Amino acid sequence: MQEAFVTYQGLPVWAQYTNATHQFVIWTALESEGLDTSLQHYNPLIDEEGQDGMEIRRTGSS
Repeated sequence: MQEAFVTYQGLPVWAQYTNATHQFVIWTALESEGLDTSLQHYNPLIDEEGQDGMEIRRTGSS
């Protein structure tokens, strides 16, 4: 699409901006609900407690 339309030349950059904006909004919403989180530092030690607290079903092999 970028090759066909000059207007879309900035699409990859715009997509990156959109991704960053969505991450910011999601993490801000989680924090406003009292969930202290960090996008950069995932810790699998809290998986079970988080799944229980958010009533998430456990599926898969992990």
